[in-house]
Amino acid sequence: MKNKKITIAAVIFGVIIGIGIFLLVKGHFNKVEIPQNPDLTNSGLTENTIIKYFGNEAYGDLNSDGLTDKAYITTEDPGGSGTFYYVIVALKNPAPSPTPANDYHLTNPVFIGDRIAPQSTEITNGVLFVNYADRSPSEPMSTPPSHGVTLRLKVNSSSVLEEVK
Repeated sequence: MKNKKITIAAVIFGVIIGIGIFLLVKGHFNKVEIPQNPDLTNSGLTENTIIKYFGNEAYGDLNSDGLTDKAYITTEDPGGSGTFYYVIVALKNPAPSPTPANDYHLTNPVFIGDRIAPQSTEITNGVLFVNYADRSPSEPMSTPPSHGVTLRLKVNSSSVLEEVK
């Protein structure tokens, strides 16, 4: 396959999944569209892998610095039957940057589920709540999600997004 050259005019969102940071151009990343990268060769990403910005944005302070952070959901579609959902937080940097994309730094992604139905995302008192519908453990993946689940997450002192038990 011939390498394609990409000009990134505006990076809207970034996502860290598995092995590294992927810049979502206009909310979209496709491995086929990037030049060959040795770091991606053994990453598990297939030629058909598509990572997209899903949305469900929530705003609030997640690291107790008094600044408004942003949480959002992305999807990873490796080209099979699954669609994998992740939540990521963009922590607001204290000093504004001349480049708006540098006004935030990203946490690690947290896997939400495969073929789920995201409902709402909210930040309350420093806790991120991700509400979604899933299947019961005994149900096959072909069953439409109908069981309500809430994932509670916090950003720790090392800027790592982790589940609150």
